[in-house]
Amino acid sequence: MNNKFLLPVAVFILLLVSGCRPRLPGLAGGCRLRALKMAPDMVDDGSRASLEAALTNSIAYWRRRDGAAGFKTCGAQSVTAGDMLASLLKFRKLLRTLPDIALPDAVAANFKVCQAQNSRGGDDILVTGYYQPVFQGSLIKQPPFIYPIYGLPPDLIKARHYGAAGSGPFIGRLEDNRLLPYWRRAAIEDKQLLAGDELLYLRDPVDVFILQVQGSGLIRLPDGRLLRAAYAGSNGRDYKSIGRLLVDEGRMPLKKVSMEAIRAYLASHLDERRRILHYNDRYIFFRLEDDPAAGPVGSMGKALTVGRSAALDSRCFPMGGLYYLETTVPEFAHGRLCGRRPLRRFVLQQDNGAAIKGSGRLDLFMGTGAEAAATAGHMKEAGRLYLLMPK
Repeated sequence: MNNKFLLPVAVFILLLVSGCRPRLPGLAGGCRLRALKMAPDMVDDGSRASLEAALTNSIAYWRRRDGAAGFKTCGAQSVTAGDMLASLLKFRKLLRTLPDIALPDAVAANFKVCQAQNSRGGDDILVTGYYQPVFQGSLIKQPPFIYPIYGLPPDLIKARHYGAAGSGPFIGRLEDNRLLPYWRRAAIEDKQLLAGDELLYLRDPVDVFILQVQGSGLIRLPDGRLLRAAYAGSNGRDYKSIGRLLVDEGRMPLKKVSMEAIRAYLASHLDERRRILHYNDRYIFFRLEDDPAAGPVGSMGKALTVGRSAALDSRCFPMGGLYYLETTVPEFAHGRLCGRRPLRRFVLQQDNGAAIKGSGRLDLFMGTGAEAAATAGHMKEAGRLYLLMPK
């Protein structure tokens, strides 16, 4: 994947869970969008400041692109990078000059609206959340910090594969002049194949796993300093959901799957922990950054905006594009889940992820720390997504 620098909870999709509710059919794979004759009432429940911040980043992204470069989306509509830039600038002008009550009609009049569909042609998509975790860690191996995260291995090779099924990127290693897939998670950890490439150490292998699922995180050192472990690359293996594994094995019902539930299960079944974590072959490598205040960066190359930056499948949607999202988000009282509230707002695609496949999936960035983790960990919502294209 053009990995999310902050990946998917999987996405929080839970990336660890990556399973959908029974009421959401056909969410895996495929790109389906349909043009609408009538746009929904696009009332925005977020702050204008956050929308401006996200817009500014997408505008900067499109300014760097070749204005004549074209792509197709929403059926056969052909759009250039120049068209996308002009449409975002137009939206920003509307945002800055119109009151909230007038914005929906102005957007409907100035943009073509296409609705994302799931793989069976239905209008409901699966909306999940991801976040930036904060963990305790150490730059040296000392109890309780004994579980390493690694930098990009020097023997990892990125190449382009050509075959009967088509061409594409390939990540692997050389052995006896043969290009082979890179090591799986189990081999990397059990055989300590990357010894010497350790960046720092965490106190729990589940923390390491979650950091890899999210693709980025903050690490608080014993002296109080904060470092960011930022995404640097992967072993190229497919993502496999351990939440889905627990459901398939009858360990927990799908409706009960959350980050807290997975953590609790692994903590109470230490004899199974290694097998379950190793079920996911995908392994993420990091680099350390000493400017944690700068915020996590998505695969678009810009800082993510809480509640505005979304991860989508770039095969189906234009990176940096503008969307309108209708869904719900979990609510908490005294630390306990107490219900859900509606979320209706403009979002921008500024990230992608290994578990975000097809037009029926969206992962919304929820922020940093425990509150964001709780929200993302329980977020498996039905939603509707609309792509705003230049007329």
